[in-house]
Amino acid sequence: MYILKIIPIANGLPENYFSYFSKEKYFLGSLVEVKIRNRKIPGLVCEIVKVENEKISLKSQKFTLRKIEKVLKEKFIDENLFQSINETAFLLGVKESEIVKNYIPNFVFENIDFFSSEETQSEKKNLNKIITISDFQKRHQLYLNKIRENLKNKKSTTIFFPTINDLEISQAYFEKNKIKNVAFFHSGQTKSKVQENLNKIEKGNVLILSTSSLLPFLLKEKIDLNTIILEKENSYNYFSHTSKKQIDAREFIKKISKDLNLELLLGGNIISLQSFEKANLDTVLETKKKNRFRIVDLAQEKELKREELKNRVKKISKQENKEYNSVYFSEELVKKLEETKANKGKVFLYTKRKGLYTETICLDCNTIFKCKNCDKPYILFKKNDQKTERLYICANCKKKKTLSKSENLTCENCGSWRMKTLGVGTQGVEENLKEIGWKTFVLDSEIAKSKTDIKDILKNWQKEKTSILIGTDLALNFLNTNFETDLAAIISLDSLFSIPEINIDEKILNICLEMKEKINVKEKILIQTRLREQNVWEYLEDNNILDFLKDELETRKNFDLPPYINILKFKIEKKNIKIKNDIERILEKIFIEERIENKKVVWAVEKKTGAYVGTLSIPKKLWQTKKEGRDLPSSFAKKIISLLSDFRLEINPQNIF
Repeated sequence: MYILKIIPIANGLPENYFSYFSKEKYFLGSLVEVKIRNRKIPGLVCEIVKVENEKISLKSQKFTLRKIEKVLKEKFIDENLFQSINETAFLLGVKESEIVKNYIPNFVFENIDFFSSEETQSEKKNLNKIITISDFQKRHQLYLNKIRENLKNKKSTTIFFPTINDLEISQAYFEKNKIKNVAFFHSGQTKSKVQENLNKIEKGNVLILSTSSLLPFLLKEKIDLNTIILEKENSYNYFSHTSKKQIDAREFIKKISKDLNLELLLGGNIISLQSFEKANLDTVLETKKKNRFRIVDLAQEKELKREELKNRVKKISKQENKEYNSVYFSEELVKKLEETKANKGKVFLYTKRKGLYTETICLDCNTIFKCKNCDKPYILFKKNDQKTERLYICANCKKKKTLSKSENLTCENCGSWRMKTLGVGTQGVEENLKEIGWKTFVLDSEIAKSKTDIKDILKNWQKEKTSILIGTDLALNFLNTNFETDLAAIISLDSLFSIPEINIDEKILNICLEMKEKINVKEKILIQTRLREQNVWEYLEDNNILDFLKDELETRKNFDLPPYINILKFKIEKKNIKIKNDIERILEKIFIEERIENKKVVWAVEKKTGAYVGTLSIPKKLWQTKKEGRDLPSSFAKKIISLLSDFRLEINPQNIF
């Protein structure tokens, strides 16, 4: 007799797992039918335990285990693959059910005969992980050569993308280069489109393009998959959110491709430090290119006499009683804008935040106007109706606060009415440019609510002979080199430097390099900053991405930071403060059992919410081991995840505090 732990494939269930019994021993990854609340639903077998091993726990249970209804498909997911999913879940600090539900789409379970695993022997290969740091054309030429080589040998290739738009751009490239059998999969597809692409797969010798999903691995035996490519491996869009945690799809794709003996290529303008740290430098291909950026020091301009600067800017703009706001526009950018206007050109201006102003601060006590729910700053937006003059929206939870014309905003800390708006937002930049006489378009998530809205805004911008598109990351995601652009600039990224994230320099580089790839301009892209002394600007101006990665890794090593260690983060709400002692007690017991020196959790209190945030640094060697070439979770890691994962545990989070 066996107890089977089942991952139910259904929405709206309160648990990630359910337990059932069976007389037969099934394989991991088998698809079975189980009964939950009188509903018959499919489920995956993720753990098998003999009843003899669980007798004590069974006696203490207040409920009776049910038996499974029937087996739908044995080895629906290959055991080796499912074992790899299980190991990845422990290494990332999540449950395998969360990986299954996030990365195996529903249509897989609706086509069980098509997707069932087949009995095959994986040939052992000594395949290197190849990394290319280059622009779109050069790395796609490398991909194209690999795809053609695989097709010649009757093998298939899968490429993963961080977004649907990235997938569609690459799809056009490969079809233009006469790759005929191309199947693609993403969340925006209709059932008929999915079926159309499944039919392409059945023909074999296929190129599969997919957003992060396990689908191609399930098809490994059917398509004779040889190569996995992670396009834009540096992108943070590979993160998916579940249960207040983040899952990094890149990490499980890299591990699974290795476990299944698949060739792996990583490509992008820059790659993640985690990948670079593990790479053999002989396999890193970097393309040197001339510098495409001009860093403009706004702080240096500020040293000029205010009146002198104002007069010079007025002279440049040739507008009576109207001038470019020096908070948004440097003298150099103003010159370029006026030249572009004279030549009837098109401009793209990037801002990180939407709205009029990104922060409101009290001039008396320096308290920032924040949301009480999540301790994030309120963003001020323009409101067009007559009753409301100001609309504040939380940057995180979207909670709204409106003020009429007669109301004053006062500081919640000291009661002062001297509140100052700060920061650069899309609407603030737009208002100033409209005063100057520019035809403007704004593309952010507040303006564009659908893909149709986005396409319409871009289309209208391109129609106008002289116009400016002001956009956030949303705009950057949908732009490509086919759009006519004569001038491009980043208004400011300075606000990012104040974010307490380990990877903040990487993120800033990502934005700049993405803009370089998406915007086709003859002149250099202008980047305005008041923090010219930051090292990241030097690497960018010198176009020296490889040295940035090397130097950043050296810094991380010296200060004991990821990827050389793992950081465990716990967050406890103020009302549940007793849990803090439970976490420490369980950790102490695990350290004793594993004969490891007891390490203490460092706790800090969030000033606004009163929540406790605890961090614990663990050497990488304590977290994972190697066996037969596989990265496996240690017994220590398994105990941590099994006993503490419900205490809002995150492994190597983006934000430590």
